[in-house]
Amino acid sequence: MWPSSSRVQAVIDWFGPTDLLQIGGPPSDIPHNAPDSPESKLIGGALLENKDKAAKASPITYVSKAAPPFLIMHGDQDRTVPFNQSELLYGALKKAGVDATFIPMKGAGHGFGGPQAIEPVRAFLKRIVK
Repeated sequence: MWPSSSRVQAVIDWFGPTDLLQIGGPPSDIPHNAPDSPESKLIGGALLENKDKAAKASPITYVSKAAPPFLIMHGDQDRTVPFNQSELLYGALKKAGVDATFIPMKGAGHGFGGPQAIEPVRAFLKRIVK
């Protein structure tokens, strides 16, 4: 029988943007704070000129102790979404007391795969999803 709750049981985040107000600081191949960046287009204007909208579109804004367990994986050489986006989310989750695991993917950029990426996902899901 399927569970009756639609509550999210687990989150797997691979190199996702998490804090649009801080995405433009670290080196990146994308000028994230520019008015025509993907993130600016998402919120309808330049990130730093629309801070309320940028915050509302940032997953980190919604971190709370009620969040489900997270597995965060990010390539430490990512030049698309800065690596610190995952560090920021992980820090916020831990501060809130959420079960969170962060796995930096050594030498990987934006996107990775293979057994070294899939095995931690399997182990995480086996531990979390009942």
